[in-house]
Amino acid sequence: MVQRAPIQVDNILEAKNGLQALEILSQRPVDVLITDVRMPEIDGIQLAERVRQLEHPPLVLVVSGYDDFSYAVSMLRSGVQDYLLKPVDREKFYQALSQIESKLDSRQEARRSNQERYLLALRYLMLNDSVDDPQKDGLLREFSAQFFEREYQAVCSRARLEEPEGVLMLQNMEELTIYLGESDHIRQLEWPKAAGCSRGFQGLASLNKAYEEAFSAWKQAFFREEGLVCYQPAENAPFRTTAQQLQGLIQLGRWKEAVRTLEHLFELVRAGQAGTDAVADLCSELALLLDQTWRSILEENESALRFGQLWNFESPEAYLKELSAWLEVICQRIGQEFADHESKQKIRQAVQYVQKNFRTPINMAMVSNHVSMNYSLFSLLFKQYTGTNFVGYLQGLRVGEAKRLLTETDMRVNEISARSGFSDEKHFLKVFKAATALSPTEWRKVSRQRLQP
Repeated sequence: MVQRAPIQVDNILEAKNGLQALEILSQRPVDVLITDVRMPEIDGIQLAERVRQLEHPPLVLVVSGYDDFSYAVSMLRSGVQDYLLKPVDREKFYQALSQIESKLDSRQEARRSNQERYLLALRYLMLNDSVDDPQKDGLLREFSAQFFEREYQAVCSRARLEEPEGVLMLQNMEELTIYLGESDHIRQLEWPKAAGCSRGFQGLASLNKAYEEAFSAWKQAFFREEGLVCYQPAENAPFRTTAQQLQGLIQLGRWKEAVRTLEHLFELVRAGQAGTDAVADLCSELALLLDQTWRSILEENESALRFGQLWNFESPEAYLKELSAWLEVICQRIGQEFADHESKQKIRQAVQYVQKNFRTPINMAMVSNHVSMNYSLFSLLFKQYTGTNFVGYLQGLRVGEAKRLLTETDMRVNEISARSGFSDEKHFLKVFKAATALSPTEWRKVSRQRLQP
């Protein structure tokens, strides 16, 4: 009758008596138990009471040939779902099974909902390091009893294992999977490349610390490309390379040198001599500079910003390979632009315009507009043509004019500052001393001494 019932049944098990039924139920989870009342060893009433003590108790349906109200009352008190008399009416039996199926669906949905809520709570606690957080305190009180009693560890990996038994899986903000499990179990699992493991912790309150250690260990594993890398506290010496320096090399067409510098920094991280976060921050800053400089000459799919997310790449080698290919294409494009006769003509016109008008308030935007050239492209080509950036070139002309006026005239310093194109005397004094190591007055004195016979 069960096999022909209008409900889905995966497996049917049979037992000769109540004791055999208990043995089966203790070894595997069962959804529904259909039992008689009068049986050898233990009867149906005792069986119904005993199964209530199991970790996953089944729903119980009783069939009996005894039309005895006291039996029915006893069985219903033991949590029985329904009580059918022999001979069993097929339609009543199917109706009872359908009601049980509905309860099983509700139970499964509630179980799934509770598990999802539990995992959401764990994720919140994992990512939240706030000490004073009422919501965090509430979650700790509610879910601590469900968490691991023994020592546990957190493992961070980009690979997704096939739901290992006894291990919880969470997602972090970097699209990595966090595995939580008792230490003995975690160490027995086979982990792929680039997995980071925390030290052992106890209790739900330590989840954020365990996650931070696992994530830190994963970053080391990302560079070392080993299997499971365990967390080790380290003090990494700072490095001097800046994003501005790398950007400067790239603008001069020395992009291969910039890539080799990054590769060297990656090696320092791999050897534990530089910090993972410091290198990732450097990549992020460099990507922003590249985007700001070349945004207007890039195609929609050529954005430099993706190079700001080091952890999104499969490996450090993959990052350097993509960055090298991107820089080669962009620098070739810039070189072609500069080789273009029209572009060269425009830069020559721009230089002539600056030489003629440096005494007036001008800036790079005005000059690039004057020769009808894209601002970012103009900046790059101007530097290639003159060997210095626009501001440096303009200040050089103004300082040169100031030197001439100091030597050839008796004008006061503030007049010379204005005549040379500086809008602020204080700024003029600072720029002049940086260029000559002398103040304007000292320069006048020294230059006139040299002219004396």
